[in-house]
Amino acid sequence: MGRLAFIGLGLYDLRDISIGALDYLKRASFVFMEDYTSVLPGFNILKLQEKIGKNIILLSRKDLEDDFGRKLWDSSKRGDIALICIGDPFIATTHITLRLEAIKRNLEVIVYPSPSIINGVTASTGLHIYKLSRPVTLTFIEEKYGYYPLTAYYVLQENLQRGLHTLFLLDIRKDKNRFMTVNEAIGVLLKLEEKVNEGVIDVDKTIGIGVARSTAPDEKVFAGYLEELLDYDFGLPPHVLIIPGLLHETEKEALNILCRIDKKKLDCWNKRVQELLSKMR
Repeated sequence: MGRLAFIGLGLYDLRDISIGALDYLKRASFVFMEDYTSVLPGFNILKLQEKIGKNIILLSRKDLEDDFGRKLWDSSKRGDIALICIGDPFIATTHITLRLEAIKRNLEVIVYPSPSIINGVTASTGLHIYKLSRPVTLTFIEEKYGYYPLTAYYVLQENLQRGLHTLFLLDIRKDKNRFMTVNEAIGVLLKLEEKVNEGVIDVDKTIGIGVARSTAPDEKVFAGYLEELLDYDFGLPPHVLIIPGLLHETEKEALNILCRIDKKKLDCWNKRVQELLSKMR
């Protein structure tokens, strides 16, 4: 049996891939890549194939989830293999499941981590990483099926009640060429507020931070009341949305400089979050 390496590409083109990962890819017998869980700005698969000197086999969601990685296990009988992932490999829970299955199959597992969106948003916004609480995926509403992503609403509510920041990972449906924007995400949250009606989200009082193509040369970061973000053009995917909790003075300064938001708005937001905190005491 061969080895299986999980390799992270990071957040932009080939900038973040490690030297160790490149060395492994050059030696591996089979190199696979999944690109359905995220989008990598500036990436060209042909450039990576040229760098490592071999073809890369693209895997679909069906290959990894429905077929439970059968192509990986079959290839591992003939040599070392690699699975390339956008961002950090283990942001996606599917990859954790695959790692455990590989160990059960007596494969040696190697991990080459890379920057994830968690690293990216702290770099893009200046928010403190220890105040980022449970992130949550915000999916498209499917009204004809009666589906609303209510979990996202309740995660935000819980995080705000603890004074912590909420990172929304926005829905990606690559097979349908559909990528949720910050603007669409706000629309979803407002519809959830209409449905639940617990006063968590207010279009002209809730502060949001939109980040597009985090840390890429053309990244866009903008903060303001949700109604201001609704009209902002963030450009190409991937996008994420953050609703901050209680902001430290250094975070307010960072948001003011990096995201061009008036500190008075942040002071007003802090008062609102402090009211939520006081209700819990």
